[in-house]
Amino acid sequence: MHFLILLVALFVDAPPATITGKLAMVDKTPVLQVDGKEIRLVSNDEYAPLILRDERLLSRTVHLEGQWKEQGRVFEVTHIHTMKQGKEFRIAYYCPICNIWAFKPGPCVCCLQPVELRELGEGEEAQ
Repeated sequence: MHFLILLVALFVDAPPATITGKLAMVDKTPVLQVDGKEIRLVSNDEYAPLILRDERLLSRTVHLEGQWKEQGRVFEVTHIHTMKQGKEFRIAYYCPICNIWAFKPGPCVCCLQPVELRELGEGEEAQ
């Protein structure tokens, strides 16, 4: 019976953790500054590492969801939100020239001009 409980515990995902702090870069690695500490940020997601390195978000307060790794020294990010006046905003990217929305910073897939950072509040959709 104990073996079964251990086996189930190994395969059940832990509930997501959340953390809020200032986004920064240290030696080209994104970190979250919280209470005088720097927590290294990693992600297996295709877009999150690019968003975490977006210069427009540096020094901004962000709210992250994910999982703690390496005994609390590393946070594996699954969701990123910006914070303004205590409210969360989803991050999206938009090209006003081509009217195309994107999930990551960089050039527009159509005109190759830089996309704009957009922060979407509750109820707002990328259209």
